[in-house]
Amino acid sequence: MKFYHFTSVSYAETILSMGISRGHVKHGDGSIRNSVVWLTTDPDADGHGLTTGDKTLTARDMEYLTRVDGVAPKNGIVMNKTRVRLTVEMSADTATLMPFVEYYARRGEKPDEAKLMGLSAYVENPWRLPLTRRRHLLKSTTTKEGTWWLSFAPITASEITRVEYNSPAGFVDYDFEAHGRQHFHDAGFVVPSAATLQSLHPLVPCDYPFEKAKAFAFCLDTKRVRRGDWCAGVRNEPPER
Repeated sequence: MKFYHFTSVSYAETILSMGISRGHVKHGDGSIRNSVVWLTTDPDADGHGLTTGDKTLTARDMEYLTRVDGVAPKNGIVMNKTRVRLTVEMSADTATLMPFVEYYARRGEKPDEAKLMGLSAYVENPWRLPLTRRRHLLKSTTTKEGTWWLSFAPITASEITRVEYNSPAGFVDYDFEAHGRQHFHDAGFVVPSAATLQSLHPLVPCDYPFEKAKAFAFCLDTKRVRRGDWCAGVRNEPPER
């Protein structure tokens, strides 16, 4: 069965080496389950509540992410997770794979809770809406929670069968030089020329089909940048996810 996972360019470069392992699902009682990978059968990036990089984290967002990750985010930057579409092919009978709606039902969540999660991709925090308004939106909005699946085991890089970039013309096969370099620059990574990267390939072996070695420099602390606080590396993934 074909599944999709949407992410940002810099995260995708990590995933192509390390696989997908980080994610969480929030329950109706506010509790959180970590180490969950979100997948969908829908090839369209819209309607899933993905961040688009056009906002910064609010104090409430920072507090929530601190609770999820155990540490506070280093900054308020939000990645555009609609940029890259990863295709993963797995059997729907895989023991560690379950439809999101089924997972919520097995937990005994309230009947509307899964639908509210789907609605939250279109309406910010629908749980806080007046009851009449919330009921109207639940009935009138076509949501996509029925396409969501949860993997309770990491997705390995070897299970990724295609990597595509969300271009103005639609999804096209991803190429770092054509699609990724500028995004790396915007995220604070300085990457050498294409020829230099090519010269690394015999020196840094890669194990997975879409994995390619990268060399880059990045700023450890923007407040100290004038003092030369830079780090350079040769790796096959960015330093953080």
